[in-house]
Amino acid sequence: MGGKVSVIDGEMFEIAKVIDFDIPGVSPEQIQPVSMRFSADGKKAYGAIGLANCVAVVNTNTFDEKDYVLEGQRPWHGGIAPNGSKPYVANDLTNDMTIIDLAALKPDKSIPVGGLPWGIPLRPNAIVTRATPLP
Repeated sequence: MGGKVSVIDGEMFEIAKVIDFDIPGVSPEQIQPVSMRFSADGKKAYGAIGLANCVAVVNTNTFDEKDYVLEGQRPWHGGIAPNGSKPYVANDLTNDMTIIDLAALKPDKSIPVGGLPWGIPLRPNAIVTRATPLP
């Protein structure tokens, strides 16, 4: 997988920067960027890093990793609350979703959502997960 994300210049359609995720204590084959979501002000991006069990926080001005938030197993896709206050991330192997505390850059809480959640579409006053019901 490589552990890299290419940033594309939207005007020139060229690679402007390559973000090379390097997570201490995690083997390179486990660093698999899956999805990215942006903060309301566009200053940060939050990337689910699959088998590394974390979300990367990226500075969108420099495209450097700011931090990593350890959370449930195999985070996939997520979303950001409509007011920009909290990222929500679906964790496939722990059958839950994690709400991240942005001020502390740590998990706030995890909520069971059913079998193998894959994504979290958000809309005002509602959070919907895509999961398979557990038997």
